[in-house]
Amino acid sequence: MVQLIACLAMLELLSVICRKGSVHDYRILKESRLAISPETEKLADGGYQGIAKLYANSSTPIKKCRNTPLTQEAKQFS
Repeated sequence: MVQLIACLAMLELLSVICRKGSVHDYRILKESRLAISPETEKLADGGYQGIAKLYANSSTPIKKCRNTPLTQEAKQFS
């Protein structure tokens, strides 16, 4: 498992973390304890559900509920 953290504005890699075996994305991030500025916008995929608890200014795609489809606005955000 490899986790990359990149700065989209500067187009550079900030962190590369390698782990053996199958490990959840969010667990790798949580255990790495990276110091990321609260002002930095953090965009993550669905594997990072809960990132907002660790880092301010974070967002992940909105999950679809079983009985309720996503609104058009939620689809555009995701």
